[in-house]
Amino acid sequence: MERFVRRENIKRYRKLLLEAKDEAERRLIQKLLTEEEQKEPPPETSSPATAPRLPDLPSWSLPALTANVSDKADRVRKWFSRR
Repeated sequence: MERFVRRENIKRYRKLLLEAKDEAERRLIQKLLTEEEQKEPPPETSSPATAPRLPDLPSWSLPALTANVSDKADRVRKWFSRR
């Protein structure tokens, strides 16, 4: 819940900063924004001990994107050339 409130406050302060009329108001909002951003924990990352390793993923492989993209591009070109 606290994390949600912090994120919403950050969004609100950023919006208010864009709408600030004078320098004093801008400084105050910037101070509040900075304080709120400092409270935000760093993004969660998986630790090396829990991160999956490639050998643990036997079915892991990159899809053959180039063939699919060129096939679709050809179909799109043909479709547009008929019109």
